[in-house]
Amino acid sequence: MPELGNQLLDLVLGLALIFLVLSLLCSLLQEILATSFSWRARFLERGIRSMLDGDDTTAGPLSQAVTDSPFVREKLRKRRLLWPGLRVPAYLPSTTFARALIETARSGRWPKELPDDVERKLSELMQEADGDLQKLKDSLQDWYDATMQRVSAWYKRRARIWLFIFGVIVAGVANADLVDVTERLWRDDAVRTAVARQADRVADAQSVDQIRQDIRAEIERTGDTLAGIKQFELPVGWNAANGEWSGLTLGSTGPGEESAWTWLLGVLLTAAALSFGAPFWFDILSRATRVRGGRPPPRQ
Repeated sequence: MPELGNQLLDLVLGLALIFLVLSLLCSLLQEILATSFSWRARFLERGIRSMLDGDDTTAGPLSQAVTDSPFVREKLRKRRLLWPGLRVPAYLPSTTFARALIETARSGRWPKELPDDVERKLSELMQEADGDLQKLKDSLQDWYDATMQRVSAWYKRRARIWLFIFGVIVAGVANADLVDVTERLWRDDAVRTAVARQADRVADAQSVDQIRQDIRAEIERTGDTLAGIKQFELPVGWNAANGEWSGLTLGSTGPGEESAWTWLLGVLLTAAALSFGAPFWFDILSRATRVRGGRPPPRQ
C-alpha cells in the first residue's frame, strides 16, 4: 500500500509538472496576444464607458471628455504602433480617474445631458460628499474600483478562453495527450521517477515568475518555442517513446498505434487542465512535493 501511495503521488507530481510547464508556455503566448491587441486598455476603456455613458459599446460625451483630460492623456504610451486610437492606457489608477472626472467638471467640458442612471449616480455621490472634495474623490474612487472588478472578470474570462485555445495548439504540437501521458507515467517506473525528480527541482523555485523567466530565457537563447518544454525532459513530444504522428489511425489500432480520436480527447483534456493557469499547477506541485518529501509549508 505505501508503494501504491508513492506511485500515485509521483503520478500527481508528474502531471502537475507537465501542466505547469505547458501552461506557462500558453500564458506566454496569451500575453503576447494580449499585448499586441491591447486587451487591457480596450477593456479599461469599455469599463469607463459603462460607468459614464451607461453603454460600453460606444463612446459617449462624458467618457470622451474624461479620457481627454490631461491626467489621463499623460499616461498614454507615446507612438503606439498597434491600436493608436485608444484613449486610455493599459492601467489607470482610481486616483487619476477621480481627478480627471473632477477636472472635466471644472473645465466646462461637462456634457449638458447624461444617461439617467449615470446622472442619478453622480448626484447621489455629490449629495453624500456634501461639499467635501476629498470625500467626493474617495467615493469616485470606490465607484471606479467596483467597476474595475467587473472589467477584471471580463479580461480573465477572455484570457481563459485563449489559454484553452493555445492549450489545444501546444498540447497537439507537443503531443501532450493526457490519456497516453498518464498511462506511460503509471506503467514506466523509470520515467515516473525521473519526472518526479524534476518536479522536486522545479518546486524549489521561489515563484511561478521565476520559472516563467527561465522558460523565456531558454526560448530566447535557442529560438525554439518548444525549448522551454524540452529543458525539463518531460515524457511528451513526437518520438519513438511517446508516439509518432504516423502511429495515429482512425480505425482499429495495432501495435505501436493509437486511435486519433483517443489522442484528440487526450489533447482536449490537457488543454482544459492548462486553462486553470500556471499558478494553480505550481500550487498543486508545491503541495504534492511537500507531502512526498515531508517538507514544511513555505513561510507566509
